[in-house]
Amino acid sequence: MFRPLTATGASVTIGGGCRRRGSPLPQTEYAMISLNRLYSLSPFLFLIVLGMDSLWMQQFISWGQSVSVAMTAGFLWLTLQRLPRERQLIVLCFVAIAIVGECLFSLVFGVYEYRLSNIPVYVPLGHPILLVIAWVLADLSFFQKHGAKIAPWLARVNWLIIAAVALFLGDTLSLAFGALGLFVFRKRRYSLVYGLMAWIVLALEIAGTQLGCWRWAAESAGGWLHATNPPFGAFLGYVAADVASIKLARRISARWFPSLQILAP
Repeated sequence: MFRPLTATGASVTIGGGCRRRGSPLPQTEYAMISLNRLYSLSPFLFLIVLGMDSLWMQQFISWGQSVSVAMTAGFLWLTLQRLPRERQLIVLCFVAIAIVGECLFSLVFGVYEYRLSNIPVYVPLGHPILLVIAWVLADLSFFQKHGAKIAPWLARVNWLIIAAVALFLGDTLSLAFGALGLFVFRKRRYSLVYGLMAWIVLALEIAGTQLGCWRWAAESAGGWLHATNPPFGAFLGYVAADVASIKLARRISARWFPSLQILAP
């Protein structure tokens, strides 16, 4: 799934050009290769992070969540070292917005609850990592070639599943998320990054809820909204956070870093 680029031992094609074996690469290309290699480990990272914070692991150790926090923080730090400054700013803004969002939706509104009734630090730190996974996937040659055709179909499948779970499982929370997401997706012209994020987040949500790391409330908004555990439309919260992160990053860059160009995915 994650096919890393190679810096030596083969010809490397980046940005449409082919470079000879062993020839030097510009620093930005080294960073891209290094990021792809790092993110080939991301599925294992999330399995270990969620496993260490799971109900099953709680039977044996009490410090599993601390390990999850340390691993996520270290992985995020390694990620930042390999991103251009524009994307570094977006990632840091995403962390800040994720903290606010977690406090509101978990502690204030009670839409979901974590195992220890707190907000694990690895959660807001991990949110932007999911975004970077989507960036890495979208930069792969297959998606560079076919992404424009794939993205609208990913969006259509997402809406079809949201409608199905609302109709057959009563997941009206996903339906509410879907109404917001339809507006965002159309405005972003069915961004491939957001389409990929949907399936990345769904996989993570299924793993997290099955391992007992968190649980979505069956009812929210005073009983007006109902949700499965997890709701399929949960990914749209991440999409909204990314849109907000880009807007915040643009404001910060305009005021303090005018040389940075913040682009939407």
